[in-house]
Amino acid sequence: MRSTHLSSFVIAVALAIGGCAFVPKSNLRLEEARAMHRAAQADGELAQLAPNELSRASETFRLADTAWNTLDDAAVVDHLAYMAKQRLAITSETARKVAAERAARVARIQHEVILASSNRATALIRTAGDPR
Repeated sequence: MRSTHLSSFVIAVALAIGGCAFVPKSNLRLEEARAMHRAAQADGELAQLAPNELSRASETFRLADTAWNTLDDAAVVDHLAYMAKQRLAITSETARKVAAERAARVARIQHEVILASSNRATALIRTAGDPR
């Protein structure tokens, strides 16, 4: 009876240890991509300023995550995670570019308004100083 319990225990431990061998350890590059992806998803400005780039980055991240979950080759997972990180960086830079272009347009319009106001003021002063 005692040997039956002991052998059951040994089998259970062996199965547990063997089962752990098939559980994938974490992948650093994929975890970095996951953190970047979460941050990008939480940033509403990225979705507004660079929606196409964010969509491509999200799709690449999903491919990397799927490859990891299906126990694909580690090199494939690393490559896809790397690509996802690069696409997320492109998304961020694209959003910065679009925001800078918008700020430049606003500054140009403000400059034109100020210039037009200055020209009108100069014209009024000339007209008021003209004795005709």
